[in-house]
Amino acid sequence: KFRPAEPDDSLRARHGLFGKFVCGYIGTIGLAHGLDIVLDAAEKTKDDERLVYLLVGEGARRSHLEADARRRGLANVVFTGEVPRDDVPKYLSVCDAVLVHLKKAELFESVIPSKVFEIMGSGRPVIMGVRGEAARIVSDAGAGICIEPEDVDGLITAIGRLRNDPKAARAMGRAGRAFVEANYGRVKLAAKYLKLLSAVSL
Repeated sequence: KFRPAEPDDSLRARHGLFGKFVCGYIGTIGLAHGLDIVLDAAEKTKDDERLVYLLVGEGARRSHLEADARRRGLANVVFTGEVPRDDVPKYLSVCDAVLVHLKKAELFESVIPSKVFEIMGSGRPVIMGVRGEAARIVSDAGAGICIEPEDVDGLITAIGRLRNDPKAARAMGRAGRAFVEANYGRVKLAAKYLKLLSAVSL
């Protein structure tokens, strides 16, 4: 389901994304995800009419963040609410960069959010705001830019790098796709599990 695709024009029209650089976040908008970073970045860049932050999903913090965005007058933040699982690839297609983020905590350094593989499979560059193994995967793949969790200026800088060098951004997307094909495809993983099971059953 997750593969490089041309941007879905119906979604771009629905959410006013034509002519914009879209930094997306797709997934649960919960307590652990620290997505105040997006609103803080949006406030610092609100005078940039060609940059938009797209938050796709639902969760315990969504209503709070949406109310806070209205209070701050952040017209550059778009909330879609929950979308059907089958529509996630379409939303990935309209993103120029996709944020993966968790709060700064040692607990999360061993976490690998599954969405990173979907983003890489879709050929989109990742902005990785999670320390540890998740950051190592993105770094090893050359699939995006790693930032410190909760680092607002780091997020803005990463967006600027990808926006100002679209050739490099596309190369990161291709590298991510190639990395998951080589290492995390279902057939590859099934073969690894079969080898492991064969070894332990002897």
